[in-house]
Amino acid sequence: MAEEKNNIRLLSIILILSGGILFLGYALLYLTSVLPFIRDIILQIGVMLLGAGAIQLAFQYSVEKSLVNDISNKICETMKLPLESFYEERKAMPQLKDELAESSEVWAAWWTGSIISREDTLKVFSSKNPRIIITNPESLVLEEVAKIVHNNVTVLKQDILFTISKAQESNINLRLFNGSIGHSVIISDPNSDRNKGWARIEFLVPYGDVNARPSIKVSQQKGNKTFQQIVKWHETMWEESVTPQSLPKSKESDTTPDVTTQKKQRYK
Repeated sequence: MAEEKNNIRLLSIILILSGGILFLGYALLYLTSVLPFIRDIILQIGVMLLGAGAIQLAFQYSVEKSLVNDISNKICETMKLPLESFYEERKAMPQLKDELAESSEVWAAWWTGSIISREDTLKVFSSKNPRIIITNPESLVLEEVAKIVHNNVTVLKQDILFTISKAQESNINLRLFNGSIGHSVIISDPNSDRNKGWARIEFLVPYGDVNARPSIKVSQQKGNKTFQQIVKWHETMWEESVTPQSLPKSKESDTTPDVTTQKKQRYK
């Protein structure tokens, strides 16, 4: 904990210096109105000080974000919680391609799955024996979801249909769930016999900013009971989901076509 104390002390010093520099810059700018004969020099110095103070505050904010994540992860470790990591927001998470670099199998459940429609992410998932669950575009639950994520139900349906199309093009195993997905989840190596699996859950906060959603990561090594429960939840959702049979129109379509679905046997 000595390292954390030093970091907190450093942040305090930076904050004090930033405040002092900003105050001095403001004071010098005020003097330009009192002492007009040195206005140009004082104005330049004042602006420079204000700029330096703003830069220091931005640096302090960046360091503080990193410190929060580091401390939260060490708290989980010290208290022996079954958590591998805590991410305060999406920006704090590692790049997905890096996170899944050593994964041999990946399962996921998302509301729209638009993340895998990006070419870089699609390439990563297609090589990981994926099993993806997204919301059925005909599900009535999308209307309620659209309200709490500040989006239009038509846009959500188009995102889903586009994801289906990209998944079919890449032969990604995907099913549609006719209900609430809940919180998004990614599971790495659910069937691992080498204790290397993990699951990351991103919390859907109603009416919150999509990029501010917090996440937790549970590892098979530190919290196997919780990890196995998450795997079981995904298996149950998979069994209750259906396979899209017809190739949907592109995302740009103004209308939402019917998606014929059919029950599949249990995934092995």
